[in-house]
Parts: sequence; structure tokens; C-alpha cells
Amino acid sequence: MSNFTTFTDLPLSTATLRAVSDLGFTELTPIQAKILPHTLASQDAIGQAQTGTGKTATFLLTIMEALLKRPFTHDETRYLGEPRAVIMAPTRELAQQIFEDCIALTKYTSLHSVCIMGGTNYETQQHELERQYVDILVATPGRLIDLANKGMVYLDRVEVLVLDEADRMLDMGFIPDIKRLVGRMPANTDRQSLLFSATFNQDVMNLAYRWLHEPQFVEIEPEHKTSELVDQHFYLLTEDQKLEALQRIISEEAVEKVIVFANRKDQVKRLYHKLRQAHKIVMLSGDVIQQNVRNTCSASRMVTRLSWWRQMLQGAVSMLMISVMSLTIPCPINQMIMSTVLVVRAALGKQALALALSVKMTHLIYQH
Repeated sequence: MSNFTTFTDLPLSTATLRAVSDLGFTELTPIQAKILPHTLASQDAIGQAQTGTGKTATFLLTIMEALLKRPFTHDETRYLGEPRAVIMAPTRELAQQIFEDCIALTKYTSLHSVCIMGGTNYETQQHELERQYVDILVATPGRLIDLANKGMVYLDRVEVLVLDEADRMLDMGFIPDIKRLVGRMPANTDRQSLLFSATFNQDVMNLAYRWLHEPQFVEIEPEHKTSELVDQHFYLLTEDQKLEALQRIISEEAVEKVIVFANRKDQVKRLYHKLRQAHKIVMLSGDVIQQNVRNTCSASRMVTRLSWWRQMLQGAVSMLMISVMSLTIPCPINQMIMSTVLVVRAALGKQALALALSVKMTHLIYQH
């Protein structure tokens, strides 16, 4: 089922192909070529692929075709706040990007999409759920379970479930919420389920086979795990040593621009106040509104959270000639280093530095 190379080879509706053409998509990416023949045939699937491989379009096209093939008839009862497809993502930034892609792909259909996520106006999202029937719901787990508990979202008629970046949702502690949400949905034999993850450990696999029914497994190796143009360094330090080491590296390396990643907003704020006296610096986090980000990102010293890297690649920050440092590295350490290197693939000839709190050496899975 993998002899497909272009979107026109697939059994897609005219409306879908028209939207795909508008976006300039012609050839299938490897994960699309391997998974779509299965998912368009209503099979469950597990996909291991990095960001930028086309996985978002993979599950959006699957959802669209599934819903378009089974339209509601006039004699069927529908309720507001009752989505037919649910996409769960770990962060607001990812949920928003998925939603924007969904709008672009469904523009020639009657499918209605809604995005709900934490940190945004509650009343606005409630209004969207009550305004008209919801076909596709993109959500972060925390806000979704909040609205479900309040009786604003009903999951008993979900036909397609997508869990994107499942490994990150596991690391961020969302799995208990997701378990409760999945428990409100039809059984895995009565819905189609897709799960995507950049990495797979036993915990992720256990969840996948609990929530999916006889899934197809597709693994796509990244073309380049790390950029050959990026020098990578790893420093094993205690917590007390990291700030001093960071200041010394910035001074001795004479870097012109640097982005420093921390794992939590309070760490970002603390580091910002430590460095602001000696450097021109701006703080970016989930609490900083988008307009302020674009207005201040010309500063030569930046402190930000890891979850912002995707937004930076989308144009909020020019990545050329910027060095990247990761101040906090939780386990799994190889995933954090991988994410940091993804940020600096465009940083030609620059450095990726990791300043880690002391951890057991058995956790240092790192390939240069």
C-alpha cells in the first residue's frame, strides 16, 4: 500500500484536492505515502516522525475524508459542542498551528473547526462551541477536560481521535487527563485513532496499544538528525554552576546573538533578571503576547522557553547567525538535545550548547 507518490494518486475528494493544490502540495512526503493509504481506508495508525515531515497534513486529510464520506443526514440528531473529530496537542502553539492548517485544508468544504486551548479567552471559546455544530475540534488536554467537565463539550460521538506529539504529552503530565477524555469517547473499535510521536518508549507504546485498535506502525527516519553546520557542546554542571558558566560562555565566545532556553516560565523570568544588567535582553514566554514578541525580537540577547521554538521557525525570530543554549535539560535528555538542535538547523555555522544539571550518565544518550 505504498505505491503512491502524489496527492492525486490518493482517493481524495475534489474539495480536498483543490485545497491541497492551493497550498502548493504535489508530492507526498514519506510519512504521507506510507500512512495515508492505511488511514484513508479507516485503519488506525501510529506514526513516528519528526516535526516538518508532513504529519499534520496526514491526519488532517484523514479526518476530512472520513467526515466527508459520512455526512450527517437531516433526520440525524446533532448537538452543539459535540465534535466528530478531536485532535489533541500538548501546547497552545502547536494547537494553533494545527488549527490554521485545518482551516486552510477545509476551506472548500462545509466542515467547521474550532480550537480551544488554555491561556486564551474562555468566553470566546465557549461562544465558538455554541455558535454552530463542531466537526473538527483542536485542543490542548487541560482546556478540553475543563470544558468537558463543565458540560460544554461532549465526546460521546467522536469518530476520529488524533494524539499529536504523544511523547511530549507524556512528559508534560497530560496522560491522566487524556485517559479521562478518551474514556468519554466511543470504544477504540468504534472510532478511528491516530497517534504521532517523535520518540517512542515503552510508556508511549503501552498507551498507543491501549487507545488504538490493531494500528499500523510507520517509522520515518529523519534525513539529518543533526546539522553538520552546527557545533554542539554539552556541559555537565550542578545547578549552582550553570549561570556562571552561561555568562562565561557568552563573554568568551563573543557571540553576537543568542537564544537561551529554559524549561519553565519562572526560570525564564529569573534568568532574565540575572542577565539584564550586562546584556540587552528580552524575555519570551507563554505570558508574553504575540505582538510584544514581534516588537522586541530585534534584541541581541534573548531568553525563551523551549515550547517557543516552533513559533521562532515560523518567522517571529530570524534564526540566522544565532547561537542557541539550553539551560535546563529534563529526561529524556536526548529528546531535549534533539529539540534544541532542531531550532538551530538554520543557524549556519553557529553553536548549540547544553548546560545540564547533573544526571546519571546512563541518561546521556547523545550523538554528535
